[in-house]
Amino acid sequence: MDACSGRASGAIPGNEYCWRTPMGRTRYRYGSCNRYSYFFSSGNNSAYKSFLGLVYARLATIELPNGGGRFLPNEINNDFIQCLWMLQKIPTDEAVLAWTDPGIQPLNQNIFAADNPIVRCMYYRLKDIVVNANSFLVATTTARLDEIKVPADEKARIITYRAEARFLRALAYYYAIELFGGFKMLTENDPASGFKAPYANRSSLFNYVESELLAIDAALPATKTNEYARADKSTASMLLAKLYLNAQVYTGNPKYTECITQINKIINTTLFSLTPDYKWLFLSDNNSNGAANEILFPIVADGTRLTSYGNTTFITSASVGGSMVAADFGIGGGWFGLRTRKEAALIMDATGVNDKRNSLYKNGQNLNVTTLTNFNDGYALSKFKNKNSNGSAAASNSFVSTDFPLFRHADVLLMYAECVLRGGTGGTQNQSVNYLNFLRNRSGAPLIILSDLTLNFVLDERVRELYWEGQRRTDLIRFGRFSGGSYLWQWKGGIANGVATAASINLYPIPAVAMAANDNLMQNSGRPQAPDATPQ
Repeated sequence: MDACSGRASGAIPGNEYCWRTPMGRTRYRYGSCNRYSYFFSSGNNSAYKSFLGLVYARLATIELPNGGGRFLPNEINNDFIQCLWMLQKIPTDEAVLAWTDPGIQPLNQNIFAADNPIVRCMYYRLKDIVVNANSFLVATTTARLDEIKVPADEKARIITYRAEARFLRALAYYYAIELFGGFKMLTENDPASGFKAPYANRSSLFNYVESELLAIDAALPATKTNEYARADKSTASMLLAKLYLNAQVYTGNPKYTECITQINKIINTTLFSLTPDYKWLFLSDNNSNGAANEILFPIVADGTRLTSYGNTTFITSASVGGSMVAADFGIGGGWFGLRTRKEAALIMDATGVNDKRNSLYKNGQNLNVTTLTNFNDGYALSKFKNKNSNGSAAASNSFVSTDFPLFRHADVLLMYAECVLRGGTGGTQNQSVNYLNFLRNRSGAPLIILSDLTLNFVLDERVRELYWEGQRRTDLIRFGRFSGGSYLWQWKGGIANGVATAASINLYPIPAVAMAANDNLMQNSGRPQAPDATPQ
């Protein structure tokens, strides 16, 4: 176990530094204070910044850099992005996974047991991010910094670092709201040990995340002034907009006007634009080929310095199989796993062959998923690649270097149109048409007119623009189509042609091991859920 997975009591500055465990009995030397500085592009790289880098790294990998072992020793081989991607995509029409590893086939069929290892993994990934953010905040209180005589210039930088740590904690709690509803509540003010965390329900977590994001705005750097892949004001506005977009699902109270307010803050910076070539967003040099002008918040991948079999290595490698040539994707071999189901494939195909967003691979693949474990059943997708925009190879063909675009500007424009259609104020339908035509003009899809603008259209356009970016389950729930029988896809509910499912699948169960360890937690199965959006 690395020291920072406990609650740190303070740092010892210098070229080498330590973080104390909660009980203060053992100190772990982390070597050079620049050990995590590779996560950032420039600037002062102190021990505190490296510690913050470690918290960011929890989003990207389960491994310490340079063969340093795992953050936590006995965890399964799924990092945050892989867990998030699997839980948000595999139970939907957008993806199916051929593998028979424990937990995967039940997800393919919308069967979520409390002992599912992928569900459990995600629960503990979120907890791990929260705990490490709390550790950083404990180590950087004014009293602690004064006690160990941290220089004034470093203390000034730490104000920003603390806001970023709070953003990362809010991000983890946002996904806890989305996936689990309620969650254990831990902040930097709780005891480091001997403490059984209380349970916070969905509404309480919603209010907490909202208040945190509003509170840190003043301390976060202005848009585009922070280093690449670090949070700034627009990153926080985007997460707040996501929270408001789904507020009716989470709390029963719509907040579409509030969502538009945050979206307009992002748009009005005029600092984001659509990347001219859609495909550049999903290549290994998307940190430098211009795609960063569209990506609000990436999760870093680096095939040589931040290696992981999860993150985009999983998304890219698992997408390749059948007659696909691994070298065309910049990888050493395909993993014969991911395809899409018929229903999503037909949505992607609906705009015609000129839509550059469509990366369906049909050669040797069947439209219908007759057998879940057969890679050739279901069209494959070639969206993510470990190649540079000039066609050259990435640094490694074993691990992918393509950063994952967690938030991007195209989604901002889609959210604007949806919120306007749902009655939010601060936007217009004419502007919504303009924004959606920006996306379609880039892709080569036919432009739309005002009469085309409907919620059904926006939902389908979200598939065409954002497929395999971790959005689909959330979208289907918001539109009232994930559970129930208003929309069926192959193998929904475990039946080949799909079947209506219970509303209880709109939340994942709290893992059984977490329930056993903390009797304050409340299980989702069988208890009332917040109302979903009315089906459109």
